[in-house]
Amino acid sequence: MIDCAGECLPEKFIRTMIARLQKRADKEKDKDHKNHRLILIESLAQQIKDAELFEKTRIASWDKLSTAALVDVARFYFESGDVETAHSWLKKIPEDETFQAYERDHLLQEIYQRRCDFEKLTELLFRQFRSYCFVDTLQALLDVIRS
Repeated sequence: MIDCAGECLPEKFIRTMIARLQKRADKEKDKDHKNHRLILIESLAQQIKDAELFEKTRIASWDKLSTAALVDVARFYFESGDVETAHSWLKKIPEDETFQAYERDHLLQEIYQRRCDFEKLTELLFRQFRSYCFVDTLQALLDVIRS
C-alpha cells in the first residue's frame, strides 16, 4: 500500500503518513523496526519527489553511507532537477572506488551534459575509454569531441 500511495493519495495525506512514521521511528528501540519505518518514509519521499527528505531518511537509516547510498541520493537529487547537489554527493565517493563505478560515471556523464561542461565530460569519457576499450565508449567520446 505504501509503495503506491502517490498514485491515489494527495501529497498532504502522504506528508501526514510520513510524520506519523517518523514519530514511530524516533521512538523505536529495535533497530530493524526503526529501519523498516525509515524505508517506508524513503518510498513516500520518492513518490512526492522530496529529495531533502529522502536524503535525511537515508542518512538516518545508515550508520555510514555506502557508495550505493551516495549514488542513490545523488540520483534522486538529479532526477529532482538539482544538478549541483547531485554532483556534490557524487564528489563524496573516492575517485578510486570501483563499487558502483558504472552507475557513478553514468550519472556524472548526465550531470556534465546537463551543465554543458564538455571539458569535464570529455575527460570522463576518455577515462572510461581507457578503462573499457569498447566501440561504445569510443563512440561516446567521439560524439562529444565532434560537438
